[in-house]
Amino acid sequence: MQSGSPACYAPASAHGAIKEIFEGVFWVRGSIPLGLGCRMDRNMVILREGEDLTLINPVRMDDAGLALMERLGNVRHAVRLGAFHGRDDRFYVDRYKADFWCQVGQTRYSEPQATREIADGVPPPVAGSRFFVFTSATQPEAALLIERHRLLLTTDSLRDLSDWGLTNAAGGLLLRAFGLRRKLLIGRPWLKAATPTGGSLEPDFRTLLQLEFDHLLGAHGGLVLGNAKALVTAVVDETFPANEPTKGPSTVQSQGGAR
Repeated sequence: MQSGSPACYAPASAHGAIKEIFEGVFWVRGSIPLGLGCRMDRNMVILREGEDLTLINPVRMDDAGLALMERLGNVRHAVRLGAFHGRDDRFYVDRYKADFWCQVGQTRYSEPQATREIADGVPPPVAGSRFFVFTSATQPEAALLIERHRLLLTTDSLRDLSDWGLTNAAGGLLLRAFGLRRKLLIGRPWLKAATPTGGSLEPDFRTLLQLEFDHLLGAHGGLVLGNAKALVTAVVDETFPANEPTKGPSTVQSQGGAR
């Protein structure tokens, strides 16, 4: 099933079991080594529609994990929602010959090449869902709303670090050094990297708050079950004081359909 040399893929790192959190929505808590003994958690979501699986923010699993996933269905799509998450995309695209979704302008991970682009007006691969694009961001960043469950999937833009998952002690110290705390937040490193010079991402976040969601799961941290929109509103208000200027529009994309 797999093409290419195994040497071109990052090895599987520590991860947990596949856990169903809503009907047809599965969560894998994974990790990524950061060097010097530091390890940070990261999340993958598996969406099942019939026999088809869509991987959101792919995280490579070991052989046992892959075998369990393959019992759920057939991997048809791999979706990169954020520019800084792409370490394991090529592994899954090559192994399962999956369609690969991302925005244009990828520089951190230039491979694999997109076969489907996340852009305004493009329906997602899963029915009853919609993309949200941070149109003002200097680094590609999107979110996916699973409307039937009122679940918002994000990457680095929003994450609940109340639960650091598989982040180890050394990794926790590194995260604190970057200003990341154990709470729901907009990460400072990402915000700095994605904000245009002289601009603000506040309009994007205000537009995101027009979406109807109750739950939130980012590419790092834990699952927010219930009251997520109110919590995100408070975070946005805290991050962007009322006297800070705002510039630039944002876009909510069209209703998704099966592909």
